[in-house]
Amino acid sequence: MIIPDFDESTHEYRVDGKRKASVTQILDIMGLVSPFAKSDSHASRGTRIHRILELHDLDKLNHDWLDDKEIACIKYWDQFKSDFNLDWIGVETRFYNPELDYCGTVDRIGRELIVDIKTGTIPKSAALQTAGYAMGVSDDPIGLERLAVIINPRKHKSYKLGKPMKDPGDFLEWQNIVNEFHRRMNEHGDS
Repeated sequence: MIIPDFDESTHEYRVDGKRKASVTQILDIMGLVSPFAKSDSHASRGTRIHRILELHDLDKLNHDWLDDKEIACIKYWDQFKSDFNLDWIGVETRFYNPELDYCGTVDRIGRELIVDIKTGTIPKSAALQTAGYAMGVSDDPIGLERLAVIINPRKHKSYKLGKPMKDPGDFLEWQNIVNEFHRRMNEHGDS
């Protein structure tokens, strides 16, 4: 697997110095991300929760600076992991798919499983997003179980699991979206 360079301040992926589009950027440009998901407050809250859970899973989290809602997020996350007997082989794993020329970061990779963490709702585009992730990290993406889980103590008293994403057609649809994205970028000279 090719690991791209990533600049957190600009949220840019690069491979051999060349800027590459990410799964979420492709979905956004193709009109598949809701305006709510892109709002500054939603995005910053999601980024913070993702970072807290990442540090927690890597045993690098200083719990002293967390508020009650963030502590609840950890509790819900730990309950999810316990309920499904999960341990991770990848935490916030960056990848580059050279065949389709895109990058991304998978929230969690387990044995035969990828998990996408959400802090709001699970959008319809999650199936395509996780298909893109699976195609970036596995030689057998259809063999991976794809899950999305909501960790949001403002709305729920525990984690909320989305429906497992099992449609193999998601992979073909994702490929078509990526190909159309590249066609549009080439048309506009943005590649």
